[in-house]
Amino acid sequence: MGTFHATQSAAFRRMNEEERRGHLNINLIANRILKAPSDLHQLESVNMVSEKPEPVLSNVVKESWYAPDRQLIDDASKVDLAWILSRMAQQRPEVQTIPGWTGFNQALSKSDEKPTVVGPLPIVNAPAHEFETLWTVILKCQAMTHLRHGLYSVITLDEALYCKAKMLQWSKSTECKNLVIMLGGFHAQMTFSKVISLSDIWEESGVFGETTADNMLKGKIWNCVIRAHKLTFEALWRVLWPPFETWCDENSKDANSYSQQPAKRLAEEFFSQDDESKQLANISVLENFTNIPEFFEEFDAWHKDDATFCFWRTYMRLVSILLRFTRAIREGNWDLFLSTFSEMLPRFAAFDHVNYFRWDTVFLADMKMLQQTAPEVYQGFHEGDFVTKETTNEFNQIPDDQALEHVNRAGKVAGGLVGITRSDAARDRWCITCNERAQLSEDIKAMFNVMRTDGSDHKDTGRNRIKRDEEDVVELVAQFERYDVFRQTTDLVAVTTGDVASNAIRNDLLQAKERGEAAVKT
Repeated sequence: MGTFHATQSAAFRRMNEEERRGHLNINLIANRILKAPSDLHQLESVNMVSEKPEPVLSNVVKESWYAPDRQLIDDASKVDLAWILSRMAQQRPEVQTIPGWTGFNQALSKSDEKPTVVGPLPIVNAPAHEFETLWTVILKCQAMTHLRHGLYSVITLDEALYCKAKMLQWSKSTECKNLVIMLGGFHAQMTFSKVISLSDIWEESGVFGETTADNMLKGKIWNCVIRAHKLTFEALWRVLWPPFETWCDENSKDANSYSQQPAKRLAEEFFSQDDESKQLANISVLENFTNIPEFFEEFDAWHKDDATFCFWRTYMRLVSILLRFTRAIREGNWDLFLSTFSEMLPRFAAFDHVNYFRWDTVFLADMKMLQQTAPEVYQGFHEGDFVTKETTNEFNQIPDDQALEHVNRAGKVAGGLVGITRSDAARDRWCITCNERAQLSEDIKAMFNVMRTDGSDHKDTGRNRIKRDEEDVVELVAQFERYDVFRQTTDLVAVTTGDVASNAIRNDLLQAKERGEAAVKT
């Protein structure tokens, strides 16, 4: 069909203190014919005894490794609730001043992480899913590590390549003893988002169109997907909070003094020029939220027989997991990253994402052994070096596999491979120089401050974006209130159609977590 399958890779490292972007060092070579070297298509021989080797683990796997950290969950949930309640303090679009989730967290974040230098590597002119191609890439990465006098090669791959790379590592344990293979966080985010889509509500509220909603259901258009879940999450909290307050009053739980008063103070201090006052207001909110998770556990237990209520609370918990995973990436928080992976694992099992379920189990075991198998890598990951930071802004780190997508984009736009993929010679010339031209392009953009966002605020903090977010949340709140999503009924009701789910479907949806946890334990 005229398509082209090659393997793109890139090297990432933290920028040194004396480095700066936009420093060009150009050597012009005239009258030189560019020819493809003979080893461009040369792949290393694998010679695997078996394509499905037995797992090779350096230690006995412990069941406790797959249990999420309750304290980390509570801490992250309190920050999200602080954002929700501070926005609830100003519930009209014309007066709302608190930005969306990312803008809110960026404003309260303090990080000294250095930006990452991205080095696109020459393309391997062969499909990435073949063992010979992967083995060639692994050997090249190990050679680069050796040249830089490094101890370990750390390679990040999406799930489709991760499983094959792990088989190679198990089959060639001696050659790969200093190889650490990471499962890409970006593709894990997109796969998990397929578990929790709500296309009907998004369409009926007018927040997204039908085509966009359908693509989001498939895990595409990632920026729209994550924004939709943030808006829906906030809207459901606004609908749920009044019944929760009523329940607290009836059961002598003083939720207001614990939550709303500190949140109002945070809303007032949020755009204060005094960073110390803003930080103190945020700390006050988190300290006052100590009892809120406990209150909500009791509140949910009170409604455990209300099927529709439980369904929507399940959706809210799933979005919380997605936001925690995103927070772990943005902040470079390794412990939260692994904890949230263990939260996602049962959902992958319950909703038939079989490959992610199987290989996430392996990934978590590997990472839990990292302190013994690769202590320097373990220390680097704890310092945030498992993610990439493209600019100097706060709360903006991304997974390596997402950063690689930005590198891949160079081949998919004007001036890329479009139109030349059927010519072997032209394609080879493009492959040889792709990495150099991509770096040259980035350096020129940096030199002229084009398409860079260093030091600028996130788009969530813009006045028009805040207003639009508030309008969309109000529309979703109206939909949820019209459908009475937190109704008290033993039947599970499809809110947009009024259909009542059968017992089999109800149990399948509401007991997904328990089924998934049983699968993980097995």
